[in-house]
Amino acid sequence: MPYSAEIVGLPALLGDFAAIPGELDAILELSATDAINLLRINLATYPAPRSYPRTGNLASGWHDAEQLWVSHSFAFDASITNYTEYGPYVQGPGSQAPIHQGYWRTTQDVLTAQEPYAIVMFAAALIQLVDKLGGGK
Repeated sequence: MPYSAEIVGLPALLGDFAAIPGELDAILELSATDAINLLRINLATYPAPRSYPRTGNLASGWHDAEQLWVSHSFAFDASITNYTEYGPYVQGPGSQAPIHQGYWRTTQDVLTAQEPYAIVMFAAALIQLVDKLGGGK
């Protein structure tokens, strides 16, 4: 004797699971963009003026930097690069000139300082995704 059962909501649930990879990529890319924009702002912030002239090129380089986003199976890479020629001597960890050490923050200093905020951004985005897939708004 054949037996059949209907699981209410199963087709919608399966559709939600099928949407996870695309939804996850989209929400992670958006969060990565937000986190990189936070880094951009902080990297482009100059310390108090000193005796040498400033062109603003380093800050412009961060504002104009192209963002790279690459999604992998269970990870992603998000980055920006400032191509200002002298940037590594001003903000580069390991390449910062002695005159700038302790005065200009390196890219690593900024990344370390902003990491907790980026983590909160990603956590909030993942909570939104879970809520959305769980039928929330």
